[in-house]
Amino acid sequence: MKTKAFIFALAALVLRVGAPGFGLVAAAALPKDPCALLKQADIQAINATAKVGKGKPSPDVSGFAVGCTYEWGIRTPEWGMSSLQINITDTSKVYPNGLSADEIKQRVGMMVKMGGPGAEQVSDIGDGALFTIEPRAHNTKVTAFVVKDKGVILEAIFHGDANDALAKKDALAGLLGLAASRL
Repeated sequence: MKTKAFIFALAALVLRVGAPGFGLVAAAALPKDPCALLKQADIQAINATAKVGKGKPSPDVSGFAVGCTYEWGIRTPEWGMSSLQINITDTSKVYPNGLSADEIKQRVGMMVKMGGPGAEQVSDIGDGALFTIEPRAHNTKVTAFVVKDKGVILEAIFHGDANDALAKKDALAGLLGLAASRL
């Protein structure tokens, strides 16, 4: 339930950020099994000793987005279970008029500015990507616009100990890049 609400909130935020782009975007073929994008062993890049549980898919019957959540560790009073959530959003549903390379660059820049302390651009994933930290929610997130090749927006959200959030940035970006390569 949280996943659907989060995906909807992301879409609403992205829609509010700017005007429509140029050119139509074909509907993306969202993966039937979003949990197939990452293996449990891949996720150990975040925590080498974790016994990662099987991914739990979170389909969206509207065809707007899909996701998968992996959990591990013990439930703590501070943040609950550690988890990794992967979300895949069909860009054509969010931006029916398309997105140009300049618009993606502007959106990523704006999202970095709005992303708070520690937010920064991430290279080598899609057409533009960024890293953000949400300390109150114990979340670390990488968002990537993979529009030109796949027609999607990808997110990898680590939920857990925020004390080492910056240390997780490269591992999280690597996991999102891996997921993008398997689309």
